[in-house]
Amino acid sequence: MDWMNSKNKKKELKSWLDLISNKLKHNEEISLTILTGSMSPLLEPGDSVKIKPAQCVCCHIGDIIVFRQGQKLTAHRLIFRFAFGKVCILYQKGDVNRLGNFIQLHQIAGKVTGVIKKNNNKEIYLNKVENRKIAQKQLLKTAFFFLLLIGKKFLLGIKNTLIR
Repeated sequence: MDWMNSKNKKKELKSWLDLISNKLKHNEEISLTILTGSMSPLLEPGDSVKIKPAQCVCCHIGDIIVFRQGQKLTAHRLIFRFAFGKVCILYQKGDVNRLGNFIQLHQIAGKVTGVIKKNNNKEIYLNKVENRKIAQKQLLKTAFFFLLLIGKKFLLGIKNTLIR
């Protein structure tokens, strides 16, 4: 049993290295284990995700993309994207995070095509329509949070002005 775990770990490490260094073939699919809860409840720590290599043109609003942050891979939802000629800037966010971050096209390593839940080995295929609805809700939450933040700073500015 320990040998099997060691073999699986080596396979996962090789998959991670191939994905982070852009060595996957166009239709090749790999599996990696989720380590954090930023995409709960869809992706929980210990779940496995199936990933295919992708570029900006293949990624749609709502897709769960895998992107590079240095030597780290992160799987978050694509909330929106801007394309200006050859420049493509994406806004990604974990489903439970308040805010996301902008990333660039070259950071995209792949797209999640399926999820294997750790507790029952059940495979879940991702629904494009449902993903888009979730992304729209996430975008509204982000916009609302920004408005609250701006409103709070504005009110604090007025308060500080009145106190002086």
